[in-house]
Amino acid sequence: MDVILAQISSTSRSDDFSFVIDENMLTVSLRKDSQVRVHKIFVIEKRLIKKVISQLKKPAKKELLTKVKELFDN
Repeated sequence: MDVILAQISSTSRSDDFSFVIDENMLTVSLRKDSQVRVHKIFVIEKRLIKKVISQLKKPAKKELLTKVKELFDN
């Protein structure tokens, strides 16, 4: 089975392709302030994932999906 992933970076950007994620948006806090890079989405086989560090909670997933949709609508 494949899963869809989005890049997370601690490099701050101020563009339409990023949004800041804070600890309330995640199942487990990250060490650094980070942003999701909406235009850096990819697919990988689930069996290749060795460790899950954290996941976006449902409201943050909705924000990500909204931004991805906006990216394709433009």
